[in-house]
Amino acid sequence: MKDILISPFRTVNISHRVYYFRAKGDDLFGCCSRTGIVTLLDADFNIKKVYDCSEVIKKEKGSVEVFNLHYFEDAFCIGSDDEFRIYDLSGKILCSVSEKVEGAYSSPYGNVTWVVKYVDNEHKKICLIIDNVEVDTIILEDELFKSAVEFSSLPEPNKVCMMFLAGQDGMMTYFLTNDNGKIICEQKDNLEDIAGISFSDDNSKFLSVSAYDLDRIIRYSYPDMEILNEYELDEEQMEEEECQLGYGSFFIDNKYAVAEIGENLYYILNTDNMEIEGRLIVEGHEPKPIPYYWPTLKDDEGNTTDLSYFHKTKNYLISPFKAAPTDKEDNSLVVLRISDIKEQIKKIL
Repeated sequence: MKDILISPFRTVNISHRVYYFRAKGDDLFGCCSRTGIVTLLDADFNIKKVYDCSEVIKKEKGSVEVFNLHYFEDAFCIGSDDEFRIYDLSGKILCSVSEKVEGAYSSPYGNVTWVVKYVDNEHKKICLIIDNVEVDTIILEDELFKSAVEFSSLPEPNKVCMMFLAGQDGMMTYFLTNDNGKIICEQKDNLEDIAGISFSDDNSKFLSVSAYDLDRIIRYSYPDMEILNEYELDEEQMEEEECQLGYGSFFIDNKYAVAEIGENLYYILNTDNMEIEGRLIVEGHEPKPIPYYWPTLKDDEGNTTDLSYFHKTKNYLISPFKAAPTDKEDNSLVVLRISDIKEQIKKIL
């Protein structure tokens, strides 16, 4: 297997744990800790400002549950179980509601936001907000009971994918449509065992990971959403190496994708034949024995890296990591240019 060695484009030290990472295209980036400390970075990954938004947390052992950047407005939102706030980029509070917001998605195609509010353990309210005005709401039954909410972009500017996640209890996938200010909600029964959606550059297909066994990466056609082919871990990997797939597998063009196989180990997947063709190695974050990056795990065997996960934007892959193995939490970012990865793939594969 060949190695695709990539030098980082940027490395950024953050003053707090990077629990949430969000991007507004490639123009603005945001990190948030569970305790409500927010750092915003400009397009060159320079730190613009650090905000203390911890007052949004009301309970002694509470934490931030929602953090997002607004695409249309110069604002970000942050919420706990008890309060949801919107701040402008100077740190001024624009809006505050004493409600539990479980998810928020800002569309890159205009001033449109989708918000999911907690009703009770078995119901959620889906809100469509256009030009800062709530124009429609629907109530959905949460059949999974107290499930978490995640959004994924879809190619259509008036649509978004919403997932209810309940760990081993299952998941449910919905496509939400903004139909001239009215919500149309479609449950996708054929996408109930997947984790996340990542589209190819031409939007004709997407990848997802089997959410239950974490043993398959599936390539679907779009928009008909038929299974085209899949990559599956073999029995030897599953049993002897106790290997699983990570939740994040994503296209970097129309053919190649990055897949996490094992503990924070990343590979290049050829999605035409669904075969692994190389390892993605980041300089300074090379695979090493587990105790190197996690000194307390002295008896653990196998290799790992300190790259927790990758967040993909149009031009970058961004991963949180610990600045030193003795650090308890991720507190830095490494930035890779996708163009550098593509160039190395052309040279080596």
